[in-house]
Amino acid sequence: MALQSSATRTETDAFGEIQVPADKYWGAQTQRSLGNFDINQPQDRMPEAVVKAFGILKGAAATVNMKFGLGKLPLLGEVISNRAIEILGGEKGSKKPVHPNDHVNMSASSNDSFPTAMHIAAVVELENRLLPALQSLRDALQVKVEKFDKIIKIGRTHLQDATPLTLGQEFSGYVAQLDRNIERVKASIPHLRYLAQGGTAVGTGLNTFKGFDEAIAAEVTKMTGTQFYTAPNKFEVLAAHDSIVEASGSLNTLAASLFKIAQDIRYLGSGPRCGLGELVLPENEPGSSIMPGKVNPTQCESLTMVCSQVMGNHVAATIGGMNGQFELNVFKPLMISNLLHSVRILADGMKSFEKNLVHGLEANEPRINSLLHESLMLVTCLNPVIGYDMASKVAKNAHKKGLTLKQSAMELKALSEEDFDKYTPAPTTTTTTTHDDLLFPTTLISPEVVAALPENYTIRPVRRSDYQRGYLDVLRVLTTVGDITEEQWNQRYDWISSRNDEYYLLVVCDGTDRIVGTGSLIVERKFIHSLGMVGHIEDIAVDKDQQGKRLGLRLIQALDFVAEKVGCYKTILDCSETNEGFYLKCGFKRAGLEMAHYY
Repeated sequence: MALQSSATRTETDAFGEIQVPADKYWGAQTQRSLGNFDINQPQDRMPEAVVKAFGILKGAAATVNMKFGLGKLPLLGEVISNRAIEILGGEKGSKKPVHPNDHVNMSASSNDSFPTAMHIAAVVELENRLLPALQSLRDALQVKVEKFDKIIKIGRTHLQDATPLTLGQEFSGYVAQLDRNIERVKASIPHLRYLAQGGTAVGTGLNTFKGFDEAIAAEVTKMTGTQFYTAPNKFEVLAAHDSIVEASGSLNTLAASLFKIAQDIRYLGSGPRCGLGELVLPENEPGSSIMPGKVNPTQCESLTMVCSQVMGNHVAATIGGMNGQFELNVFKPLMISNLLHSVRILADGMKSFEKNLVHGLEANEPRINSLLHESLMLVTCLNPVIGYDMASKVAKNAHKKGLTLKQSAMELKALSEEDFDKYTPAPTTTTTTTHDDLLFPTTLISPEVVAALPENYTIRPVRRSDYQRGYLDVLRVLTTVGDITEEQWNQRYDWISSRNDEYYLLVVCDGTDRIVGTGSLIVERKFIHSLGMVGHIEDIAVDKDQQGKRLGLRLIQALDFVAEKVGCYKTILDCSETNEGFYLKCGFKRAGLEMAHYY
């Protein structure tokens, strides 16, 4: 290990004198540790995020100690002490005028400082590194949900052919997985906001002073820009690190989800001729030194290896968490190192997967159609028409003779060719307009808005059957609607549904599934702003007996969320002067006047 320089200085501690490199800021205790723990250096050094967290903590402690009229961890304390001495014109190693223990570590112990730094580092890294990468990947997959919405493919269960679904529906499952993972990671953060500082050696607060812990939490909050609190029970945060294990567990679950997603895409892209071949993966680099033209799914393979490492890290963090004997868990470095390693490689892995695979991912529609109509499971669509027994005969006959389902059905005279075509999916089309499907995917609904609704209330996209749920009655609260028949409703719904990348209509329902509020977003495509899109929020209406529950605010927030997610560069709306204050509270601002010409 090349840490020693030729010139040294003599420092002393409780064990006597020791030579320390003259150009280093650390002191005697650090030098002894370097010799005692020369294990895989420099690869396994303390994570940079922890070092930064200690810097934040030391700065906060210095500020708080000064406020209390008073003047941490030995190794870091030595570095800060010697740097302060140097700045003040003294001699490194003299411990004068700034002592590493008496001054730098005032009111603190390594037993409470290290877990405090652990929590600061974990929160900062989860919020600033992990969650943005996860949200970005989720949004990139949502784009594919909408792009693949009309492509019908064969489903698979038990690795065997199953009934059809759209490729968009398949990808919507991936988006929903990541939505739940975002919730899980966020749910693990509040427990990490509680800091151990002020507990000192065993949690009693010996050698500190009243209010020090709360002042530290407030100062750390100010320095990081994210909220921290003093832990109400210092014994728990010194002796156990369940919050770290919990956070690691959320990353372990995320890794399991990402592994499944990457593995699915890898298999769906297998081929190009002798595999499933339903997806066309971007070609990023040559795949083989012996097989010309071969391209491998390296982004999928890379992400699954990242996920495997994260699962191993979680095992280590779990073992560390169970090793909190009596008043102190000494496995702190192991736990935080593995947690932060998981954060870093997951964030990097997701960014790479999104950039180098998801953005360029395409559907192989001819292959998808071919497999769809070769599958015997398409016969399930005929069950309501010809019955289960006849459908089974059609499938078995097709399999035995190597026929298509259509050929088999014609041979057995199970139904006419016209009826077969009527009841089985046509290539690259959907049957959404003959069912009561939602107008657009629920993955575009803001989880924060859902959580903020009154109890038993829901918010969702409009569906065809909302004609019977009072949708038009709610609109009549706002303006004239007219006498619209159900047939006219269905015709307009079909037209809007066919343009489901332009029209986003939301409804709020009460506990009886009655519509009590509605709002619309219409997306306008422009030449300006590099072919940008503008969202127009229209027709915000709330039933009169439901007003005062902030449902209008939630509709605005939900539509604003949709606009951002589908790529609009701004959202605009019209309002009267009397309603201007309401929309200002919603985050909008006055941007000129609108002129109207009514006909």
